[in-house]
Amino acid sequence: MVPLVPAFTWDVGLMSSLLNPNVTNPEEVHEAIMSFKVGRASGPNSIPNRTLKHLPQRAVSLLVQVFNAILHTTSVEACPSDLVP
Repeated sequence: MVPLVPAFTWDVGLMSSLLNPNVTNPEEVHEAIMSFKVGRASGPNSIPNRTLKHLPQRAVSLLVQVFNAILHTTSVEACPSDLVP
């Protein structure tokens, strides 16, 4: 007798996100922040790089949570015309 279970196929993207739910981690974000040049102008958020370099570990961890949430819930579809300045 054949079981009455619906056929299921594994989605590679789904499996990847289930096995690795975090796209980034605190160490990676901390390394990126530490690579910022101090003498450069701040970006559109007006936060000086010197200030970012002094963020406490808890703030970096919160940034990681925000980045991972954005990367898991947002699909980015780039149009070639958007890539050209």
